Formats: sequence, structure tokens, C-alpha cells
Amino acid sequence: TTPFKPDKRLKKLWEAVSKYGTQVEFQKQSGRDLIIFPEGTRSKTGEMGPLKSGAFLIAARAGAPVVPCRVLYQSGKPRLFGKVRIVVGRPLSVEELGLAGGAEGAPSAAALRQARRLCAGCLEELYAAHVHTVERAGK
Repeated sequence: TTPFKPDKRLKKLWEAVSKYGTQVEFQKQSGRDLIIFPEGTRSKTGEMGPLKSGAFLIAARAGAPVVPCRVLYQSGKPRLFGKVRIVVGRPLSVEELGLAGGAEGAPSAAALRQARRLCAGCLEELYAAHVHTVERAGK
């Protein structure tokens, strides 16, 4: 078996993200937002899953801020036609996330881990600050 090489994997991911450069540039020039869910999937329990690096690589490539958002389910987990509240945090700049550098090169694996931790912390704060308002609305 070949030993795992995170730098090689990151390089391939950066190359893939770079292929989306045209779309990223279109979004920036048109003033439109690009929404990405960095968990990669929805949670059946309503709990937050681990964040993946792709959204942060796209933000780094675009030099665009990441705006943490959290979907809070009134019933505690997703239900068909269930009520939700979407809470939005403050924008995190690529500099604040440690991802500045733009198109010149991919951020390091350590920088991506730090960005994911910072964003996850913001998402947990959003949950803690707003979960009680969703629970009250359901009663």
C-alpha cells in the first residue's frame, strides 16, 4: 500500500478547486453569493458533522469571506415541512481564517485545519446562542 501523503491529496483538491475558478470569478464579478455546506451532507439528527476542506479552499481561491450559518430545527431534527430557523454569524475573512494568498497557492493542511476549527467554533456559538429561541417557538 502507498503511504498517505496529505500534501499530495491537498494538491489534487486545490487543482480541482482551481478548475472551478471560472465559476468563482463569475460569482464575484456578478456580486452573487456562493452557498456551500462544508459538512458535505445533511444531518439526520440535527447535530453538526465535521467540516470538510473544499469550501475553505474555494474561499481561499476567491479571497472571499466565509459566513457561518446554522439551520436550527424546531423539533431538534429535520422533518418534512418542519419549521426551521436560520441563524447567520459574522463574516470571517480569509485573513482571519489564515487562508490569505488567493490563487497563488493552496493553503497548507495546518491552515485548513485551523480554519475548520475556527468556523466550527463559530457555528457552535450560533447554536448555543439561538437554540433556546427555536425551542420556545415550538411550545
